[in-house]
Amino acid sequence: MEIAERAAGKVTVLILKGDLKLGDGGSIKLLNLTKRVRDLLAITKLLTVFDTFDTEKEALGSFSG
Repeated sequence: MEIAERAAGKVTVLILKGDLKLGDGGSIKLLNLTKRVRDLLAITKLLTVFDTFDTEKEALGSFSG
């Protein structure tokens, strides 16, 4: 997996390319999903597990809750 990292205020934004395996800790927000990925997450009911957003601004705003 390739990971690019950058800071957006107090939030670290990771740009991932490749396979993702999850472990403990942190909060994952997904954004800019393709229709195919969104449909897959809906079918597998994973849309209820992850917070998804159309834009980075919306995703970053969700951290200030």
